Amino acid sequence: MAVAAGVVLVLDQLTKAWIVSNIASHEPQEIIEGFARLRYTENTGAAFGLFQGWTGVLSILAGVVVVAIIVSAQRVGNGTRTSMLALGLVTGGAIGNLVDRVRLGYVVDFIDVHALRVNFNDTVYSFPVFNVADSAISIGVVLLLLTLFIQKDEPSAVSADVPPSPAHKFTPWFTRPEGSASRQTEEPKVGES
Repeated sequence: MAVAAGVVLVLDQLTKAWIVSNIASHEPQEIIEGFARLRYTENTGAAFGLFQGWTGVLSILAGVVVVAIIVSAQRVGNGTRTSMLALGLVTGGAIGNLVDRVRLGYVVDFIDVHALRVNFNDTVYSFPVFNVADSAISIGVVLLLLTLFIQKDEPSAVSADVPPSPAHKFTPWFTRPEGSASRQTEEPKVGES
């Protein structure tokens, strides 16, 4: 999980730094003619242009999400490789955008898939401009949903030959761990002392 998060964070910050240096003050650059281009955008909101101007609230929310993912991953222990990769992608993406919000007051977005435009009632709707962190979050969420719904028996990130340690065993809050059932003291039977 940590490796995936670190790779996403580094790629995200490097690509944003390159965009700021090379595209911010220039015209957008086509990367796939008629389909996608690099276009510098400052996003003070969340994904899909929601909550514009809510940088402070979104920063706090991102921090809470990152902490929740890390705590959950430690509590559950080593899940499947796919679920740990997915959590790493989401964590790295959340941290990447959080770094921008804290450092700049907005998130740098730059991938513009301009081929995905719809004209409806004289209004043009287009796919939102996004970045590496957004892509990682989206892919991570899809992977998590797939692992939850498909539930393949994928080998754990820990060797299958090693029995799980009690520290890595997940017990839902509504059940009692094994061996902790309330003990009732038995009364001595007649004739026993």
